[in-house]
Amino acid sequence: TWTKAVDTPWALTGDRHQGVQLKDGRLLIVFRDMAQKSPTWGHFVGWVGTYDELKSGRIGESYRIKLLHSYAKGDCGYPGIHLLDDGTVLVTTYIKYWNDARKQSVVSKRFKIEEVRSP
Repeated sequence: TWTKAVDTPWALTGDRHQGVQLKDGRLLIVFRDMAQKSPTWGHFVGWVGTYDELKSGRIGESYRIKLLHSYAKGDCGYPGIHLLDDGTVLVTTYIKYWNDARKQSVVSKRFKIEEVRSP
């Protein structure tokens, strides 16, 4: 059986979500941002927050990260995400990485969540 569908918080509005649970218990969910009027609309972003924030729809300490800039006006996504043993996050997606005639590329980015701070 299914429960009644509910909207996720605005910060998670997008396509093709993939996520991992970080070592501190928070979630990192990566996706293509499709939130109307968002400054990162069409780019590859991540959301960092707790399961309780996600379930309740209340945004507390959660935040978003712009991971990659897309020059294709929204044509990016189908991400993969992996948490390595040392806490490094590896994300991979296709994206128009260059602002020229080149087409989309498959791009990976590695970072530690401690290196990325909330605004």
